[in-house]
Amino acid sequence: MLKNSSLIEELSKVDLSDTLRDIAVPYRILQGSSDIVTNTSKLCSFVKSSGNKFLSCSVVDNCAHIPGMNGMKAVLDEIAGLNPVS
Repeated sequence: MLKNSSLIEELSKVDLSDTLRDIAVPYRILQGSSDIVTNTSKLCSFVKSSGNKFLSCSVVDNCAHIPGMNGMKAVLDEIAGLNPVS
């Protein structure tokens, strides 16, 4: 049983669809493949159908809502890709 079930329940009610649809700067979502708070397939479908060229999504294997080692590596890889070392 989850210790913070009320927090999980509240997080599951948050809907950022309108905010994400209106993003006007490049914005990548790193989504855990085993996220139980945000449904991965629904999120990826939303991003594809949003029509927002600035919005993208990458799925991180073996990662949940709160990133473990795989998730943190994905974040660091994304940052490294934005600012290549010269």
